[in-house]
Amino acid sequence: IRVADDRSFWYVRAHHIALDGYAGLMSVLDVVNRYNAELAGDEYAPKAGASLADLVADDIKYREGTRRAADRAHWVDRVADLPERVTLAQQSAAATLSPRNLVAGAQMSVAAQDQLDRVATELNTSAAVLLTAGFSAYLARMAGTDDVVLSLPVTGRATAKIKNAAGMLANMLPIRARDVSRLTMRDLI
Repeated sequence: IRVADDRSFWYVRAHHIALDGYAGLMSVLDVVNRYNAELAGDEYAPKAGASLADLVADDIKYREGTRRAADRAHWVDRVADLPERVTLAQQSAAATLSPRNLVAGAQMSVAAQDQLDRVATELNTSAAVLLTAGFSAYLARMAGTDDVVLSLPVTGRATAKIKNAAGMLANMLPIRARDVSRLTMRDLI
């Protein structure tokens, strides 16, 4: 959207049924790389990605293959005895179509980010794992339980070609933390 001769805003929008977060990131990186190549006067060579037909064919192959049955058996076993849902909310929110949502947040300081990265490196893990473990401990303590399950998005991209494809390929997986109050943070991680 050009708002002045020397100022534009880039607006992009996609429904979540068409693009997951990873595909959105890949799309943005593609635009950035095209833009930078144009500025440098270079020829842009996009990475080869799967087409929508390739994604559908890959899904059909998975559904008809033996891996699906093995995956199903694994997850049926993993979720067989999940505890009741844990929430910090004291009541359910009414379903509304309000255009206004309350969003609260803050940016983590560079010093806190550096400390998080240092601890993750010391523990041979990632910042994401540290934050997930920390939130699991917080949720368990605030809810007064020792058994919590977080639903976390993971990518369903198994091949390099599909990693470069736009599409909705994310899954939600249950990540369970048991006996939280009896564990050290290192053990929980």
